[in-house]
Amino acid sequence: MARILVWIGLGLALLGVVLMYKDKVPWLRHLGHLPGDLEIRTGHVTIYVPIVTCILISILVSLVMRIFRGS
Repeated sequence: MARILVWIGLGLALLGVVLMYKDKVPWLRHLGHLPGDLEIRTGHVTIYVPIVTCILISILVSLVMRIFRGS
């Protein structure tokens, strides 16, 4: 249990650093505004559905988890 908490903490810290410097890294600047992400505007209401961004993040997390598991 302790190892899991340490890995979660390190992951959150890394995510925090990435978000702090997001504007300085050119390819991170477009994350969340990829082709395929839906943005629907009607009047004063905007609905944003980041479908492609979620798929990309899911693939990256799956690859990282596979590397750490060793399979």
